[in-house]
Amino acid sequence: MRARLWNRNLLIGAVVVAFALTGCASDAPAPADPPPAAAEADKTSDENASSDDSAERPAGGDVTIRTGARAASTEFPFPVPEDWEELEPFTAGKIGKDASMSASYRFPGDARSAADLYMALLNEAGFPTDNYPLGEVVNDASLLGKGYVNGQAYAGIINFATIHDGTQRAVINLVEDD
Repeated sequence: MRARLWNRNLLIGAVVVAFALTGCASDAPAPADPPPAAAEADKTSDENASSDDSAERPAGGDVTIRTGARAASTEFPFPVPEDWEELEPFTAGKIGKDASMSASYRFPGDARSAADLYMALLNEAGFPTDNYPLGEVVNDASLLGKGYVNGQAYAGIINFATIHDGTQRAVINLVEDD
């Protein structure tokens, strides 16, 4: 009987800690959806722009590619640092009912420094990002962010860890955000 009560109390405690950690991660303000008129105006102006200009200008709140970064691909222009080696390119998938995109990159230096650098780059590029304490329970560093890519809202987690063979790896998982 005591063992069951202790197990139940342990489970309740774990749930409370998980909620507390999740609450800490939600302190960052969520980006507001672009007003329909503004999104339509951006779309119209993008259609009139040359192909070279449209790669650098945000449409409907999209991320932009800043100095020190490159687009992950022409089809999915999510910014990644220029000096990160691509291990797995962005590929489409599904998480539950939602469409997703994921990729992995080798980062130089330590995980915390790489995460801080990437967070600054993403924030500057228009993809508001903050530390994700719940992800840091099992990773060396973790980020949580939201933003637009190709006019579609995404929410994502970027985890930084050293894997079994010593590779320092950043895994980017983005899911369409309704």
